[in-house]
Amino acid sequence: MLMDTGSPYTVLSLRSLYEHLTEDPKSAKEAEAIRERLTVNDISAIEPNSASGHPVRLFPCCMKDVYLGRSHLPDFYFYLADMGKNLALLGNDLTSYCIYHHERKSDINILSFDYDGYVKEFKEKNNHILYLDELFNKDSARS
Repeated sequence: MLMDTGSPYTVLSLRSLYEHLTEDPKSAKEAEAIRERLTVNDISAIEPNSASGHPVRLFPCCMKDVYLGRSHLPDFYFYLADMGKNLALLGNDLTSYCIYHHERKSDINILSFDYDGYVKEFKEKNNHILYLDELFNKDSARS
Protein backbone atom coordinates (compact mmCIF):
# COMPACT_ATOMS: atom_id res chain seq x y z
CA MET A 1 0.00 0.00 0.00
CA LEU A 2 1.34 3.42 -0.91
CA MET A 3 1.30 6.33 1.49
CA ASP A 4 0.41 9.72 0.03
CA THR A 5 0.69 12.52 2.55
CA GLY A 6 -1.05 14.81 0.06
CA SER A 7 -4.14 12.64 -0.27
CA PRO A 8 -7.01 13.41 2.09
CA TYR A 9 -8.47 9.91 1.63
CA THR A 10 -7.39 6.31 2.12
CA VAL A 11 -8.42 4.64 -1.15
CA LEU A 12 -8.51 1.06 -2.39
CA SER A 13 -9.66 0.25 -5.88
CA LEU A 14 -12.25 -2.43 -6.57
CA ARG A 15 -9.71 -4.18 -8.76
CA SER A 16 -7.08 -4.35 -6.01
CA LEU A 17 -9.62 -5.72 -3.51
CA TYR A 18 -11.17 -8.14 -5.94
CA GLU A 19 -7.83 -9.65 -6.89
CA HIS A 20 -6.89 -10.16 -3.23
CA LEU A 21 -10.22 -11.37 -1.84
CA THR A 22 -11.53 -13.75 -4.48
CA GLU A 23 -10.26 -16.97 -5.95
CA ASP A 24 -10.85 -15.99 -9.58
CA PRO A 25 -9.62 -12.43 -10.17
CA LYS A 26 -10.45 -12.58 -13.87
CA SER A 27 -14.19 -13.09 -13.46
CA ALA A 28 -15.62 -10.06 -15.22
CA LYS A 29 -19.15 -11.26 -14.45
CA GLU A 30 -18.61 -11.15 -10.67
CA ALA A 31 -16.84 -7.77 -10.87
CA GLU A 32 -19.82 -6.39 -12.77
CA ALA A 33 -22.19 -7.79 -10.13
CA ILE A 34 -20.19 -5.96 -7.44
CA ARG A 35 -20.39 -2.72 -9.43
CA GLU A 36 -24.16 -3.18 -9.69
CA ARG A 37 -24.47 -3.70 -5.91
CA LEU A 38 -22.61 -0.43 -5.38
CA THR A 39 -25.12 1.50 -7.46
CA VAL A 40 -28.33 -0.40 -6.63
CA ASN A 41 -27.83 -0.24 -2.84
CA ASP A 42 -28.02 3.57 -2.96
CA ILE A 43 -24.74 3.93 -1.14
CA SER A 44 -23.68 7.50 -0.71
CA ALA A 45 -20.36 8.36 -2.27
CA ILE A 46 -18.06 11.33 -2.27
CA GLU A 47 -16.79 12.64 -5.60
CA PRO A 48 -13.46 14.44 -5.23
CA ASN A 49 -11.12 15.06 -8.14
CA SER A 50 -8.32 12.59 -8.65
CA ALA A 51 -4.68 13.66 -8.89
CA SER A 52 -5.21 13.97 -12.64
CA GLY A 53 -8.12 16.38 -12.08
CA HIS A 54 -10.92 13.99 -13.05
CA PRO A 55 -13.80 13.30 -10.66
CA VAL A 56 -13.84 9.84 -9.08
CA ARG A 57 -16.64 8.20 -7.04
CA LEU A 58 -15.44 6.93 -3.69
CA PHE A 59 -17.64 4.68 -1.54
CA PRO A 60 -17.04 4.61 2.25
CA CYS A 61 -16.13 1.07 3.30
CA CYS A 62 -14.91 -0.99 6.20
CA MET A 63 -12.78 -4.12 6.23
CA LYS A 64 -12.42 -6.24 9.38
CA ASP A 65 -9.12 -7.30 10.98
CA VAL A 66 -6.51 -5.51 8.89
CA TYR A 67 -2.82 -5.27 9.66
CA LEU A 68 -0.81 -2.21 8.71
CA GLY A 69 2.72 -3.37 9.28
CA ARG A 70 2.55 -4.90 12.73
CA SER A 71 -0.48 -2.90 13.88
CA HIS A 72 -3.89 -4.57 14.01
CA LEU A 73 -6.99 -2.54 13.15
CA PRO A 74 -10.23 -4.28 14.15
CA ASP A 75 -12.01 -2.05 11.61
CA PHE A 76 -10.11 -0.47 8.72
CA TYR A 77 -12.02 2.37 7.07
CA PHE A 78 -11.31 3.46 3.52
CA TYR A 79 -12.93 4.67 0.33
CA LEU A 80 -13.54 2.20 -2.47
CA ALA A 81 -12.90 3.44 -5.99
CA ASP A 82 -14.46 1.66 -8.94
CA MET A 83 -11.53 1.96 -11.29
CA GLY A 84 -9.76 -0.43 -13.60
CA LYS A 85 -6.33 -0.09 -12.06
CA ASN A 86 -4.82 -1.44 -8.86
CA LEU A 87 -4.70 1.29 -6.26
CA ALA A 88 -4.02 1.09 -2.54
CA LEU A 89 -3.31 4.43 -0.92
CA LEU A 90 -3.05 5.51 2.72
CA GLY A 91 -4.30 9.08 3.06
CA ASN A 92 -4.44 11.77 5.72
CA ASP A 93 -7.78 10.47 7.03
CA LEU A 94 -5.73 7.63 8.56
CA THR A 95 -2.17 8.94 8.84
CA SER A 96 -3.20 12.11 10.69
CA TYR A 97 -4.19 9.88 13.61
CA CYS A 98 -0.83 8.08 13.70
CA ILE A 99 2.70 8.60 14.75
CA TYR A 100 4.54 6.30 12.41
CA HIS A 101 7.89 5.44 10.98
CA HIS A 102 8.27 4.49 7.34
CA GLU A 103 11.39 3.81 5.35
CA ARG A 104 11.67 3.53 1.60
CA LYS A 105 10.30 0.22 0.31
CA SER A 106 9.32 -1.03 3.76
CA ASP A 107 6.15 -1.52 5.79
CA ILE A 108 4.71 1.31 7.82
CA ASN A 109 5.52 1.00 11.52
CA ILE A 110 2.78 2.65 13.56
CA LEU A 111 4.25 3.83 16.85
CA SER A 112 0.98 5.17 18.27
CA PHE A 113 -2.52 5.44 16.86
CA ASP A 114 -5.61 7.34 18.01
CA TYR A 115 -7.87 4.56 16.78
CA ASP A 116 -10.99 5.94 18.49
CA GLY A 117 -10.51 9.36 16.89
CA TYR A 118 -9.93 7.75 13.48
CA VAL A 119 -13.13 5.70 13.74
CA LYS A 120 -15.19 8.60 15.08
CA GLU A 121 -14.17 10.99 12.29
CA PHE A 122 -14.82 8.45 9.53
CA LYS A 123 -18.26 7.60 10.90
CA GLU A 124 -19.17 11.28 11.36
CA LYS A 125 -18.31 12.02 7.72
CA ASN A 126 -20.16 9.04 6.25
CA ASN A 127 -23.81 8.23 6.92
CA HIS A 128 -23.58 4.73 5.43
CA ILE A 129 -20.49 2.54 5.44
CA LEU A 130 -20.36 -0.54 3.27
CA TYR A 131 -18.84 -3.60 4.91
CA LEU A 132 -16.97 -5.84 2.51
CA ASP A 133 -19.08 -8.89 3.31
CA GLU A 134 -22.04 -6.89 1.92
CA LEU A 135 -20.13 -6.16 -1.24
CA PHE A 136 -18.64 -9.57 -1.96
CA ASN A 137 -21.59 -11.63 -0.74
CA LYS A 138 -24.93 -10.40 -2.04
CA ASP A 139 -26.78 -12.54 0.52
CA SER A 140 -25.01 -10.93 3.48
CA ALA A 141 -26.38 -7.80 5.11
CA ARG A 142 -25.39 -5.74 8.09
CA SER A 143 -27.72 -3.59 10.15
